[in-house]
Amino acid sequence: MSDNLKEILEKHLKWLNKESGGEQADLKGANLEGANLEGANLEGADLKWANLKGADLEGANLKGADLKWANLEGANLKGADLKWANLEGANLEGANLEGANLDFSSGFSFRCSSFGATIDIKIGAQMAYHFCRMISDDPEVKAAQEAVKYLANKFHRVEDCGRIQ
Repeated sequence: MSDNLKEILEKHLKWLNKESGGEQADLKGANLEGANLEGANLEGADLKWANLKGADLEGANLKGADLKWANLEGANLKGADLKWANLEGANLEGANLEGANLDFSSGFSFRCSSFGATIDIKIGAQMAYHFCRMISDDPEVKAAQEAVKYLANKFHRVEDCGRIQ
């Protein structure tokens, strides 16, 4: 982690704790490609309510560690590039993911804090697509898959991955 990023995160933690010298993190448009933001390496800082609009987080490590996680609660990730990012254990509660690129990202977990994020048609279609690709004999699951098939086929990579029939 660069010294500048470390300083921003330290000031942000102070801001969250209402300590003097604190400042809300503004990483709008920042190039954080490949950055290691793993919970254990944040030294207790978190990115709650941070502005990461348009930030390049391609390949960044946002993986939780030691029961901690990269806290992106309420973070503005609108238009952020999260391609190949490790989101395992990341808290995305209330985060704005509109226009974010989640292609090939991993670890988007099925926990309460992973949901409640603001999404757009691109991410909604991507999630629907992956749901529709799952195999189930359960009639209720099949009915739900049929109901969202139209949305799934709006997935931006549907031509590469195949239309849902």
